[in-house]
Amino acid sequence: MIYNKIKILGRVNEAFASRGWRESGNEILRISEQLSQGVSTQKVVKAISGKFLLANSIKRQDIVPVLDRVLHEKDILQLDTSSPIKLLFTYSTPSDVPPLRLGTEEKQIKEALRAITDRDKIHIDTIPAVELKDFSNAFNRYKPNILHISSHGNQECIALENEKGDAIAVDDDTLMNIVKLAGKQLKIVVLNACESSKMAASLTDVVDIAIGMNVSIGDDAARAFAVQLYSSIGENIPIGLAFEQAKFAISANGISEADAPVLHYRKGIHPEKYQL
Repeated sequence: MIYNKIKILGRVNEAFASRGWRESGNEILRISEQLSQGVSTQKVVKAISGKFLLANSIKRQDIVPVLDRVLHEKDILQLDTSSPIKLLFTYSTPSDVPPLRLGTEEKQIKEALRAITDRDKIHIDTIPAVELKDFSNAFNRYKPNILHISSHGNQECIALENEKGDAIAVDDDTLMNIVKLAGKQLKIVVLNACESSKMAASLTDVVDIAIGMNVSIGDDAARAFAVQLYSSIGENIPIGLAFEQAKFAISANGISEADAPVLHYRKGIHPEKYQL
């Protein structure tokens, strides 16, 4: 989760000052920056310098509950709404595999985003018939925070298209290299493809959150999941709860595939708090 850095810094300063803990070598600034990026309090405290501890005659375990209380203050979780969340929606419908109704998925997601409280909260850009060569320019132009890929898939690969419109297999190593091209602003990857959970899990080495499917999933279920997921994110719902709401949307539509989506996250990330 990206917290409000200014509020985090102010609250940490207040909390430390109230206990008589004095700054030492920009330690408070470093702590605040790490917390604002969603690093766990345990990990933050482990990295605190011995000099700071010695100067204030405290132990690491003394600091953990203080930082936990800071992170539980509700206004800390409010987003900086100066810029929208950028969603890059890509999909692949090769001519030599069974067709998917991915244009309908795109349409329904856009309709759902127009209905949220702040219509400008999520900006969506789309690449249909996506090819490998499209990603670098798309990342440079759109600078997405979320990458969505809808396609056919299995445990070993997802299917994109070549210049002729035929399917090409993209394995987990290739997908990892694609995601790395996006840079640090990319935080979430959604693979709306059958049996893509394993590939999604590997992506948490480079992004905070990755979602995939652990079994085959039908068009209707995949569409219901994606529409609700982005609608919830657009309403400032933390990703953990947004994910659960999206799974429930599958069941609410009378579809028995609600257990297909799986959420993976980088070590130190807390999905129940994570927002963009």
